[in-house]
Amino acid sequence: MAEPLAVAMHGLGKVAGEPERILLIGHGPLGALFQLEARRRWPQAAIEVVEPIPARRDLARALGAQALFPADGRRCRDLVIDASGYDGSLADAVEQCANGGTVLLAALGSGNAEVSPAQLAERSLTVAGVKAFDGELPLAVARLADDPDRYRPIITEALLLDEAAERLPRLAESPSAGKVVISPCRS
Repeated sequence: MAEPLAVAMHGLGKVAGEPERILLIGHGPLGALFQLEARRRWPQAAIEVVEPIPARRDLARALGAQALFPADGRRCRDLVIDASGYDGSLADAVEQCANGGTVLLAALGSGNAEVSPAQLAERSLTVAGVKAFDGELPLAVARLADDPDRYRPIITEALLLDEAAERLPRLAESPSAGKVVISPCRS
């Protein structure tokens, strides 16, 4: 949990100002951590989540976001975070962002994006990528240790190491709502 939390912290550290309206595209474990960290930084912000998997939408709601699917097409979000990476997710993020807003690209999608330079320039959008973290890992570890209950809802499945080989292929077909953790032995 510390590594993806550090990524979320690093990414949100790139955002200038205080967004009032935030849209997360994708609510897997990284998206959920972006939601929690955005709420910590900007408690007044309205957070919406676009997520096709019902269990993940339910988790987003339980963590205090309005969950949508499909996206509503409104161009009113100050900050749009692409934590999904599906083909077209970057173009969708740009489309949902308000003029003058920021698109934060955290997903590692492999497809090409249909975004025109004119669209970015004419709407005065900032697009920032997030690949990793830079010094945030110790703070992420401290946050997890200091407030484990805040992050516990994101862990939706815990496996023993000897169960993982059997369960992981099924997770590829039907993803868990949140983070799956693997423990070497029973605690």
